[in-house]
Amino acid sequence: MNPLTDVNWPPVAAAQGTHQQSLAFLHQYYPKVGARILDLPCGAGAFASAAAQLGYDVHTMDIHPNEPYFADAAKRVIGDANQPLPFTDGYFDAVCSIEGIEHLENPTQFVRELYRVLKPGGFCVLSTPNVDSYRSRHNTLWRGYHRYFRPESDTEKDSGHMHPIDLYFMMGAMKKAGFEMVTLGVNSTEGRAGPTFWREFVRKYLSGLYPPRLREKVPFYGDVLIYVMRKPGATLAV
Repeated sequence: MNPLTDVNWPPVAAAQGTHQQSLAFLHQYYPKVGARILDLPCGAGAFASAAAQLGYDVHTMDIHPNEPYFADAAKRVIGDANQPLPFTDGYFDAVCSIEGIEHLENPTQFVRELYRVLKPGGFCVLSTPNVDSYRSRHNTLWRGYHRYFRPESDTEKDSGHMHPIDLYFMMGAMKKAGFEMVTLGVNSTEGRAGPTFWREFVRKYLSGLYPPRLREKVPFYGDVLIYVMRKPGATLAV
């Protein structure tokens, strides 16, 4: 099995294509065999297991000990990502956070913590529901909330989500933490998540409302947005 292309992910994995594209970004920007990687929140360990198959030394963290667990439980830490991460400064070569930041009380502080535990020159791959997409905006217009953020009660949202993380927020959080933006990607633009004539018309109009430097970066298609960020410093040999 090639974890970069396999589509038979466990049902506990993130939205279709999210793990594959996130893993492809990790392998593109930091392909060093044996590199120490942090995956949080790791959930059932599907992403961590795939990364380990590519030769990474994968360490994981989550608030709950999910079972069944597909990765190495001996390298799993149980902890709350709302608190300072239980790792020393510059401990990891790369960090990956798949569908986690939208669950946290202080997402800006979380981005700072990811920066802190990275080595200089290290990379961060982070995914979150794409609330800038056409589908999410359409959902907000007609239902009053973003996709994946449906109110389940007067205090809870769908799947434990808390904060819709848009492009503006992430650009600000990256800047405050010290990260450099490397690239943006999405999980998939197939089917209902992709462009149509009408969506392209709307995209061109809405893009014109953004500041000039963001107009061509707005991720209008795809249900999950994937950020690749770099901690400035000496480039690590790969």
